[in-house]
Amino acid sequence: MMAKPIFQETTGKMDVYISAESTITGDLTTKSNIKIDGRVQGNVNATGNVQIGSSALVEGNINGIDVQIAGNVNGNITASGGLMLFGSAKLTGDVKAASMEVEKGASYKGNMVIGPEQKESAKVVPPPNKTAI
Repeated sequence: MMAKPIFQETTGKMDVYISAESTITGDLTTKSNIKIDGRVQGNVNATGNVQIGSSALVEGNINGIDVQIAGNVNGNITASGGLMLFGSAKLTGDVKAASMEVEKGASYKGNMVIGPEQKESAKVVPPPNKTAI
């Protein structure tokens, strides 16, 4: 089954992009979609979708609607929609998502809670006093 692209047209929101040459230290909070190809040492909180490219390394928790991972993540995932692990993905951490799909070749180590009941409990609420991107 082919995964649907998560970066479709948005309604007036600018998508955030962290390039492969970038390293971010600290938590990221955004009200839009975010794509990471670089390195992030901190939590990623999005009220939109999160895409982790094959060259990316995230050392922190990820919260979003639909989360797609092709790179390396060391942290917990909370997806109010679905989680997709592509064949090149390496995930170490716990997962809480409404649905999950794993391609052959992906690596996953952790606990998971998957099911439609996770949709409500996994809603992302940005922490107070954080700067939104």
